[in-house]
Amino acid sequence: MIHEPYTKHYPPNVTALLKFLAAKYPEVWGDRSEVVHSGVVSHSIDASKLTKKQLKTLQAIAQSGVKADKNKEKSEENVDDVAKEDV
Repeated sequence: MIHEPYTKHYPPNVTALLKFLAAKYPEVWGDRSEVVHSGVVSHSIDASKLTKKQLKTLQAIAQSGVKADKNKEKSEENVDDVAKEDV
């Protein structure tokens, strides 16, 4: 029986390579991305296309200071109350 030394080769481990590159060169291979926002986000409503009832409702919402995103149910109640007053 003859024994010869040999080297067993394994396929490359892509995950290990990506982790190595992320550690060595984080600015290029890092997982994080930075988003920089500059500018202004604004919304406008064309009031000329609204009815008097819609304008009063919009004015009441603006004066009450209700944030629709934070408190949707409360906002809907206030709109209903204003609409009842208009009738």
